[in-house]
Amino acid sequence: MAKGKKTGGRNFVPGVVTNPNGRPKIPPEVKTLRKLTTESLAEIGDLILQGDKPRLHEIANSLTEPAIRVAYAKATINAMVKGDLSTLELILNRVVGKVKDKVDLGSQEGGIVLKVVDYTTNKDEK
Repeated sequence: MAKGKKTGGRNFVPGVVTNPNGRPKIPPEVKTLRKLTTESLAEIGDLILQGDKPRLHEIANSLTEPAIRVAYAKATINAMVKGDLSTLELILNRVVGKVKDKVDLGSQEGGIVLKVVDYTTNKDEK
């Protein structure tokens, strides 16, 4: 095996730390933005599931709502108008979670499910 092949071409010396300070701390502003993004996405996902178009329009046209929430609402409305199911699916997958498909590899008699395939990550669960 060539040197550095497993490490992306870099040769590491045993016992030498390449990042002595470790991973940098996440600034509080970024933590707040992540929380706001998650909450906004969850709210928009709930509105999609409830079919509450007037509230989506209200958020999209609001001057007081956070910009990220307005952007999610506008993207959702545009997807609904265009019939873009992939955008709606993406939002709902983030909120609700991705559905795993069951593949029946059994016989006609019992139909035993042998595998659960998650097509989104290409992993098999046994």
